[in-house]
Amino acid sequence: MNMSMELLNEVERLDKYVRNITAEVDGTVVHYDDLHGIEINYLFNWYKYAYSWSEYFSDINLTYPVGHALGHKFFIGSHFFGVNRHKESPRGPIEQVEFVTLWYMNQAPNMTQRRRLQALQLQLFKMSRVDNFSDIISFDVYGDQVSSFIYLIR
Repeated sequence: MNMSMELLNEVERLDKYVRNITAEVDGTVVHYDDLHGIEINYLFNWYKYAYSWSEYFSDINLTYPVGHALGHKFFIGSHFFGVNRHKESPRGPIEQVEFVTLWYMNQAPNMTQRRRLQALQLQLFKMSRVDNFSDIISFDVYGDQVSSFIYLIR
């Protein structure tokens, strides 16, 4: 995939979809927010914000794997994989990317919460199998007891 604002907007749209997903468990509608999710995609959000302004500010340098923007340095290697495979080195501005990863972490301290989390994950998994979320990206869901993340591919 070529890096573009269109791609970043679509990834953001998927993130919003995940954060608004619901599932039914024992006759009760469960929302993502019910599981006290922790925001850990802030570096992706920062990259998207900086990317949108990169043409206007000379101090924005979105190199991979470490970018610099507005006086801040940030590691973006946790969100972008298969970067610039068409080149000899992945270092430098992201031109192409094979995977964009979003990470999600929720608290599920008891069996009720675990069942709710499983139901939400199953909803996302089913949607990923249908593959009709977007014309630009496809996504897969991976989850375990520690964390969950979504790979975006196309």
